[in-house]
Amino acid sequence: MRTTPLSTALLNAWAAIHGEYWLLWTLHWRAKGTGAYSDHLLFQRLYEARRPEIDRVAEVIAAVGGAHLLNPTQAMKAATPFIESIEALETPDTQKALVAAHTVMAALQEADQSAKNSPYAMAVNNALAGISDSHLEAVYLIQQRINGRVVEPSPKPNAYKPYGHTLGSTSGLISESSEKTNTIRYLSGVLVGGLILALMEARKR
Repeated sequence: MRTTPLSTALLNAWAAIHGEYWLLWTLHWRAKGTGAYSDHLLFQRLYEARRPEIDRVAEVIAAVGGAHLLNPTQAMKAATPFIESIEALETPDTQKALVAAHTVMAALQEADQSAKNSPYAMAVNNALAGISDSHLEAVYLIQQRINGRVVEPSPKPNAYKPYGHTLGSTSGLISESSEKTNTIRYLSGVLVGGLILALMEARKR
């Protein structure tokens, strides 16, 4: 799939929120121990907050990159690395939920940075800011549940880039047709420049 850097970053954020949603839903089911019921409700509150965010990011992707990018099969596959990466951590489920929130916030920040030079920059920023605010609330709630201490963000960088990297590299993000177009423009410019020089030399004679 070929996309622009902004569309790629948004797809990565969309995949991350999908993965976070499924992870939190599972943590909700498997809450156990002394605080099982409170954890059960906490995880429910968190995963339910993700549903409208999945919808919002999908709408933004459709607006800036086209609805054809919203492939359900690809979305399922793209969310898998997120879940696997965090589920593999040998930590309590509350810690996993915290890492998930930090990771999604990192994906959202990357998407926001990718939008800076886009004509949709302000709209994308507004859409992502609300989702990021909601995740900051999640960070607060989870930290309070753990021990009330502020935890240094520890996102899993490889967990939210299933569609490719968007910052520092454009590998795989520029379409082949765009590359061909640029090549044709360059060659056309060279030919036109050569013709102009030839005509100028002919006039001198």
